[in-house]
Amino acid sequence: MNKKEFIIVLDDTDLRNVLPNYDEFVFVTSYLATEQALRHNKSRIVTNSLAHASFDLISDGYTLYVYTHAAGLVEFHPGMKNSHDKDIRFGHNIRKLIISGAFDEDLKINRNNL
Repeated sequence: MNKKEFIIVLDDTDLRNVLPNYDEFVFVTSYLATEQALRHNKSRIVTNSLAHASFDLISDGYTLYVYTHAAGLVEFHPGMKNSHDKDIRFGHNIRKLIISGAFDEDLKINRNNL
């Protein structure tokens, strides 16, 4: 069985030199295209759609990563602690936590540069 990976890219990094087996990934750049890739059960998806940041992906068998150039690939999983030592659980809304800045230190995001 293929390893299922879902990567959300938060910056404009070209991942050709970052991801091993780059050519095995489906790259999508919209909400709709991401939905279609998931519906067609693509096993390796890279998107910029933060709307899909959810632990539901893990329930569907995916390993969930968020990528920034500064931090690289950061795996998100239930039971992890963010840089503020808060436990992350299945019930948490990952998208809202990322938007709110709860993972800025983990993802090395400098909001002064946004």
